[in-house]
Amino acid sequence: MPIKVFFATNRAGPLPTPVGTRDRADHLRFGEAEVEAKDWLGTELDRRVLAIRETGTLFLSDASPAPAASAALQAWFAAAAEGVPLLLVHGFANGFEGTLKRAAQIVQFYEGGDPAVQLVPLVFAWPSLGTTLGALQSLDTAEKPYHDDQTMAAASGPALARLLHEILLARPAAGTAADGLTLLAHSMGNWVLHHALAALGYAPLAGPFRHALQMAADADWQVWAPGQPLRRLATLAQAVTIGTNADPVLQTVSGIANHGGKRLGHYGPLHLGSLPASVTVLDCLDGINGVDTARIKSQGGTEWDSIWHQYYRNNQNVRAYLTAVFAGAGTAELDAMRLALAPAERWSDGDGSPGMGRGRTHALLPVMFQDTGPPPTQGIA
Repeated sequence: MPIKVFFATNRAGPLPTPVGTRDRADHLRFGEAEVEAKDWLGTELDRRVLAIRETGTLFLSDASPAPAASAALQAWFAAAAEGVPLLLVHGFANGFEGTLKRAAQIVQFYEGGDPAVQLVPLVFAWPSLGTTLGALQSLDTAEKPYHDDQTMAAASGPALARLLHEILLARPAAGTAADGLTLLAHSMGNWVLHHALAALGYAPLAGPFRHALQMAADADWQVWAPGQPLRRLATLAQAVTIGTNADPVLQTVSGIANHGGKRLGHYGPLHLGSLPASVTVLDCLDGINGVDTARIKSQGGTEWDSIWHQYYRNNQNVRAYLTAVFAGAGTAELDAMRLALAPAERWSDGDGSPGMGRGRTHALLPVMFQDTGPPPTQGIA
């Protein structure tokens, strides 16, 4: 049975836009897609987009609430009545069809867990070029497309801001179907989110999201400093998890492209001590190391990207934790699934310290199981 993926995009031109194009529109286009299903273990396998249907358009200058947005969002919430409505903001080098396929793969990966969770995604498909780093052959050829995508990500902030505002307005009418509303921003999608929160200014946000997840965030490690726009995420969501890992994409490709700037998803936030109490920084390295990677590599996945940068959608230890997040687990239940660090253990002294300077975290994700099976226990002693 095909997987339904909702989308909102600020891309211009006929859909699906070809890979290698990234024209940006001054409006949001809403729609639904059907994507081929695969076995949930086939996380790196390609799949077909079977149908794309646009349902409405919202110009950024339109008054709120916009009818096209309201109708599209209520359809999304209705589809998620028995599941979790997930707003997904993708990263660098994702074409339009690629974002739909990725969303469908995420749905199936989390359906395959124990316990299973039913995610109903709405993808914010900003106009990334869609050329993968592997196709760019070298860091030299990757730098310009990276910077072009980074510029487009920032320019797409106002469109995502308008979508967030419309979600805030639509949420009350959705009733309990919106209770599990969750936001997941991956990689450069966090740069889009940063600029969206800047565009929202000081509009009241009132916590419409139960949880916000920043996974492998390709944004400067200072974006959570007091006064920075991204700090408003702690108002937009009732709880925030910042997932980090020893990530070669962020340390090498992004680090070089940003002239040595440290990235949030690799190092963790510089201002760890001043984070709001609702924000947890979780280092996923041990959990990622605990799973055999042969399956991912045999399907064409790469060590440096698929395993170390895409772990939120193919690693079973990370899935076990995020499944609890999606299910609405409270602090005590999540604490049982992570290894808290004492304050003295949370800090590093820069690049000269062990772990490539990675020490700015509250807790570690442990190894709950080492293969494709379920964890042996629900918690970690």
